[in-house]
Amino acid sequence: MNIPGIKKWIWRFTHPDNPTQRLFRIINVGLIISVFFLNIESCQQDRQIKDQQVQIERQDSVITQLRKELLEKTIAIYEFNALVQASYHSPVPQWSKKVVGDDYIMRWFNPAFVDVFLRPNGIDPKYYLGENDFAVWDSTQAQIFRSRDSLVFATKRPFRGKSFVLDSTGRQRLWNINKYPVFFEDEPIFISGIAYRDSTDQ
Repeated sequence: MNIPGIKKWIWRFTHPDNPTQRLFRIINVGLIISVFFLNIESCQQDRQIKDQQVQIERQDSVITQLRKELLEKTIAIYEFNALVQASYHSPVPQWSKKVVGDDYIMRWFNPAFVDVFLRPNGIDPKYYLGENDFAVWDSTQAQIFRSRDSLVFATKRPFRGKSFVLDSTGRQRLWNINKYPVFFEDEPIFISGIAYRDSTDQ
């Protein structure tokens, strides 16, 4: 690049023989430089506006996703409550025990469970909730219940068995007992059960 030639051209451009022409050229150069920097500033502003638009779009996407997840969770809670209500009003006894270490604590049962298993045996429901089977049943019966719960917990599979239970008339009735694990992250956290009369017991 011919640096001296460029310097010479700049000198002639900014120092013409006519003073008026010199002023005009200087003003034009100033305008060109001003426009250049204005264009740079405008490009920066455009970039900032685009970045803000991208951020707004991302925020809108996050909000939309959160709304979708909230709706799904709301529906799931509604469905769960509906299932709980269905179990609560079921005509057959149902219950759930929470796994606490090596113990199984009664956390929930429906009115049918109370009518079939507790009241005929003189058990007050309020003394069973939050307690294990040994709190309300005799040691032999409680050990049977615990052994079955432990089997379900260890195998992570349902259990099907039979039990004789005293009914409101004072008779021992045969019931089919189904117990099954309720999982959280592949580990049983509840042992739930359902019971129904054995068809052979008349």
